[in-house]
Amino acid sequence: MNIKRALIVSVGTGTRPDVYIVKPLVKTIRDSRPDFLVLIVTNGSRIYGEAIAKELALDESSCLMEIDCKALTLSASMSYLYDILACIHIIYIIMCM
Repeated sequence: MNIKRALIVSVGTGTRPDVYIVKPLVKTIRDSRPDFLVLIVTNGSRIYGEAIAKELALDESSCLMEIDCKALTLSASMSYLYDILACIHIIYIIMCM
């Protein structure tokens, strides 16, 4: 049985203005060699998620999942958590095929 690997990455904006977060995340993703990739981004980090997808020659619409941080309340947080868990479940089903 060929075991497939999925990687879910939370894309931030870097710790300082002079830090370009894309290169280290691309290196991590390449080193991990996932069969499936999900990039969780916010409005502020979407440009970095798009840059990562471009660097890896991926269709950004198939790997980016955006979370609206301004709308996060406890109930909204739970909704996003369910969305992420659903995404993980779909990846698991695909990996088991």
